[in-house]
Amino acid sequence: MNGKKSIKFSSAKERFVYFLELQGSNRNKFYQQSGMAAANLDKKGGLSEDSILKICSIYPELSLDWLLLEKGEIIRQETAKTVAMATAPQSIANNGSLKNEVSPEIMNLLTSQQNTIATLSKTIESLISKK
Repeated sequence: MNGKKSIKFSSAKERFVYFLELQGSNRNKFYQQSGMAAANLDKKGGLSEDSILKICSIYPELSLDWLLLEKGEIIRQETAKTVAMATAPQSIANNGSLKNEVSPEIMNLLTSQQNTIATLSKTIESLISKK
């Protein structure tokens, strides 16, 4: 065992409802976002192709392997890495553990964006102090 609690679901629909709960959302919010008819997730039967496409468009981070086959992690690994890199301070990104997982192009982009943010922050501070 890897220490993670393993929950087994009987359908993709049950997995999606669980995902919504993990996101702090619920069926009603999803119905509003997707335009799907109320109770679509409550009726018997599986998810339609249209429903899966709407789910993917609203929640691109959701792993289809997990949703459809219950394999792997709930969140797509590419999304998790992208979010980690986008939100990591430069010191974390350069400590070697994340640096080895991303391409040099992404590291350059991240560094450039961090420099831009630092420059803009200084400009904002300067403008505020002049008031």
